[in-house]
Amino acid sequence: MFKLKKIIIVFVCLFFTCENEKSELANDWMYQIDFQIETYEKTQTIKKQYKNKLENDAVEEVVFFKESKNGVSKIEANYSIENSFIINQNIFLKDKKLLFSSRKGYSPLVYKSRKKENDPCCSVSETKCYFYSKDSILNFSREKSLYVIDEFTTFSEVLKNETFEEQENTHFDYKYFQDLIEELNDRFPIQD
Repeated sequence: MFKLKKIIIVFVCLFFTCENEKSELANDWMYQIDFQIETYEKTQTIKKQYKNKLENDAVEEVVFFKESKNGVSKIEANYSIENSFIINQNIFLKDKKLLFSSRKGYSPLVYKSRKKENDPCCSVSETKCYFYSKDSILNFSREKSLYVIDEFTTFSEVLKNETFEEQENTHFDYKYFQDLIEELNDRFPIQD
């Protein structure tokens, strides 16, 4: 009986040690990605830039950045309708494979019935996706509802007190980003 207790204690200790190492490993590669992005953004240069004025005063802007010596590149896409709807998408690639994505959005909230006076009018959100591989993705998001349109200044200002929470599914998976990149490359071809 005593040997069985020792074996159970050893297995429990091993389990928690492995879980802790798994968490540290995830943090390690996330920090490596953050470092690569930080380093890249210090020297990034524009390769090609497109700006389209669409219907309803919508503006679409796509910027392709040159690949660094380390194989990191960036695509930035912005879409806005006046000041009522804004989406900013940054996609970072390493050797043409997904590395990281951030998406910031500002949009009005739509209600099924009449909006009550104490209901929020719009929402500001940010989503980050870290890609270790096609199957290993960590998603984080944060969001804040606003009650007055004038409360929106910048994404970082509005969201500064909101913490990122890990999300199981943000509907932004590897295939979504691959399709988005393909669509952007088709719509805005780049000749080297």
